[in-house]
Amino acid sequence: MHMRRVVYHVATSVDGFIAGEGGSFEGFLFEGEHLPDFLGSLTDDYDTVLMGRATYEAGYAFGAKPGDPSYTEFGLVNYVFGKLDLPSGEQIHFVDGDAAKTVAELKEQPGKDIWLCGGGVLARSILDAGLLDEVVLKVNPIWIGKGVPLFGGDGPLPLSLVEAKTYSNGVGLLRYVPAT
Repeated sequence: MHMRRVVYHVATSVDGFIAGEGGSFEGFLFEGEHLPDFLGSLTDDYDTVLMGRATYEAGYAFGAKPGDPSYTEFGLVNYVFGKLDLPSGEQIHFVDGDAAKTVAELKEQPGKDIWLCGGGVLARSILDAGLLDEVVLKVNPIWIGKGVPLFGGDGPLPLSLVEAKTYSNGVGLLRYVPAT
């Protein structure tokens, strides 16, 4: 039986931040030739999206409404981790508890791969639980200096590069698997 993979597929700055201070995405490229590849992966590769509370709430600035699922145009079932007093529904599940337990259960279910879209603390907890299968970084050509780190927590995270691609707008796509 094929086990679903969890893929942390996220935009980052050159210096390893997934957002600037206060959750700002200023300087990140939201258009360009990397975008069709990314949107294609949402349709082709994933059927479930995982995100932390802050990542979910960051969508409010882009018109998302509290309680509504994100990425509905791609048919993705949402799992939002953290304290949010919102009702779950068919397309969105709010989980205030053990993220690793929920993710382990999702990996056992049939389906496409699972997209971890953010944030860094959730990503680190999934990595520490041995549930993260791949890291795909869309490295934006910007140095932020401080903000929300790619991975929360402490300690080294050894990764092995499996693919690298460069787009003409300066975005680099780096695909890693946890080193063994």
